[in-house]
Amino acid sequence: MKRILALLVAVLIAQGISAQYKMPKIVAHRGYHQEGGAPNNSIEALKMAQKERFDMVEFDVNMSSDGELLVLHGIWHPGSKAENRIHCQWASSAEIQAIPLSNGEKVPTFEEWIAQAAKCETTKMLIEVKSHDTPALDSEVAAKIQKVLKKYNMQDKVFYLVGHEYLVRELARITPKGTPIALTNNAYSPAFCKAIGCTIAGRTYDSWRRNQHLIKQARELGLELMAWTVNNPEHIEWLVEQGFDYILTDKPMMMRGVLQNRHNK
Repeated sequence: MKRILALLVAVLIAQGISAQYKMPKIVAHRGYHQEGGAPNNSIEALKMAQKERFDMVEFDVNMSSDGELLVLHGIWHPGSKAENRIHCQWASSAEIQAIPLSNGEKVPTFEEWIAQAAKCETTKMLIEVKSHDTPALDSEVAAKIQKVLKKYNMQDKVFYLVGHEYLVRELARITPKGTPIALTNNAYSPAFCKAIGCTIAGRTYDSWRRNQHLIKQARELGLELMAWTVNNPEHIEWLVEQGFDYILTDKPMMMRGVLQNRHNK
């Protein structure tokens, strides 16, 4: 009996040490832009994130009116003027790319982004697929994404972040089994996310703090945990203590410092 108890204590201690040093993946939100000085969602921001060897880069995909997948965060072009804003799902790719980013780059196409992503083995991609006007358009976007990923042999190097149920189910259907997918809508429980095909439970930091019981629920369902967009060191510390797997941040170098300090303690 004493031997069994001693073994049990050793196992519990080992688990505690493992939990203490488990570190989440650093996800550079829209590339290495805020700290690095590049425009967000630019090829420059991607290259800088790859150079720093962050675990993952999050970026956004919208489809133009002529069917081109472009890397842009919102539906409005960031360089267009307030009085003449360009809706990036209703404008042509030529109209969108005619307005340069602040560093002079054109808005990248999805293929240009993936071509650069494929050059770095250490940094994976988190694709936020933006919702479009109809399910048919969403299906078209999902299919075009797969075509490009296959071309560059990148299917097993990407994660997905999507805004609604239909697109989760569509991606779960057409991607390799077990492809990491998270739903961005805080309104849904981990149980719902699991049921529709998600492998990750994702929410904003504030939502996780308000609904801490969902952390246990997600773990019991076998889901990984993701939080966004976290730029406060104390918030990162809390997420590490809860055992989160992925943290999106606009300050990946700051987050790296937080994790290194924890490891050195």
